[in-house]
Amino acid sequence: MRANDPSFRNMKNLTIRAKITIWFIIILSVILGLSYAVLIFSSQQASRGILQGELKDTVDNDLAEIEFHQDKDIPESVRGFYYMPFEDGYLEIDDDFLKLVGGIGIGLYTDKGTLLYGEDLIPVENDTTPFIDGKTRTIRSGPDMFFVYDRKLKLKGAGTLWVRGSVDREQLEEDVSVQLRVSLLLLPLWILFAAAGAYLITRWSLHPIRRLTEAAKNISNGSDLKQRIDIGEGKNEVQQLTRSYNEMMQRLDESFEAEKQFTSDVSHELRTPMAAILAQCELALEEGDLSPEEARDALLLIQRQGNRMNEMINDMLMYTRIGRHHERYPFEDVDLSTLIEDTCEEFDLVHGNEIALEKEVEGGIRIKGSAQLLQRMHSNLLENALRYGKEGGIIKVCLRQENSGDPAGKARRIILEVTDRGIGIAKEDLPRIFDRFYQADPSRSGGGIGLGLSMVKEIAQIHGGSVSVLSTPGEGSTFIVVLDP
Repeated sequence: MRANDPSFRNMKNLTIRAKITIWFIIILSVILGLSYAVLIFSSQQASRGILQGELKDTVDNDLAEIEFHQDKDIPESVRGFYYMPFEDGYLEIDDDFLKLVGGIGIGLYTDKGTLLYGEDLIPVENDTTPFIDGKTRTIRSGPDMFFVYDRKLKLKGAGTLWVRGSVDREQLEEDVSVQLRVSLLLLPLWILFAAAGAYLITRWSLHPIRRLTEAAKNISNGSDLKQRIDIGEGKNEVQQLTRSYNEMMQRLDESFEAEKQFTSDVSHELRTPMAAILAQCELALEEGDLSPEEARDALLLIQRQGNRMNEMINDMLMYTRIGRHHERYPFEDVDLSTLIEDTCEEFDLVHGNEIALEKEVEGGIRIKGSAQLLQRMHSNLLENALRYGKEGGIIKVCLRQENSGDPAGKARRIILEVTDRGIGIAKEDLPRIFDRFYQADPSRSGGGIGLGLSMVKEIAQIHGGSVSVLSTPGEGSTFIVVLDP
């Protein structure tokens, strides 16, 4: 079937419920058709066996119904018996011999094939059919077929006689024909009944999918990402799909809310420097001619605010890349010990006169990761410690590797700790310290916008790790990054 075939396009437009029902009907029809064919064939074989068995039993039983008496005087007829002159005596035949039982005809023949008594169902042209003792055969006479069974009968004084039973195979075909007609009558009824059941079962089974579709339409029309579908208990495929849908909508809702919050926070953060720049420009324009000192001060203020905006934009751009496009930072084998040492030296060169830096770095620690991101993570921790540390205080950096709890002792984890002796973090601020744009003490932000620790968390998670903080107000804080190499 081609894709541009109208029937193919019509199938594509059908609902899943209709497709399942149609395929169920097709498969059921094939199965029932084959089953009925096997049943008819089996019934035909069974009926043939039964008919041949009855033929054999009837002939065998009738052998005992015939006796020969060497007496020329034939007795008077006795009810239930028939007396027939034969040779030098007479044959005594039970009346049951004459009865046509189950369509079976019985005939008594001489050794030369002459019918002495009974009924011959086979037409005259087949009277020369030879006798074969104890074997059931099929004989054709024109369009008709007969089962024939012969038995030899030896009676003292009468010589050899034959008892032949015959039955028309048309009787068997009539029985099978009745079964076939009944089957053909019931087959459509069974298919219709099964199709109705399949349709109802499919409709019930796919009900959650219909609810999924309705929920998706409602979301598309109204942008309501909070809709969820109650599916109850169970582990079937539809329930798993519905649970996945609910989880997806939960993540989308959280992401959407985070994006709204992000947009709001960015707008808020950019508003302050933009307001300062515009205010300074308006003031300069209103005052007209400015002295060189006033013009320099205005330009310096605009420069500071511009640099702040530039730093803010760069941080937001990098944060976005880290969160959504971290594939831009390919992983490689990184000597983390050397990276931490170098970052500490650079920090000490720039800020060594502001705060003391101590480090305990275990050598030879390597990790599969991005050197750029790991360096940024450590720099952000150091900048945060500097920003909230005490003037003339100490920042301590510790890098070590320890057993992660593996019984064999082979799996080890990397722990990076950055400790300051600063103002610490209030207990109510700890749960939100890693949120975007959150600043526990804005007065000491030093121009930061609250993305540094959020970046640390994202980078740690990208490397399969986590970050946590221990803090006591007035004594300082320790940020702990745990990485699984």
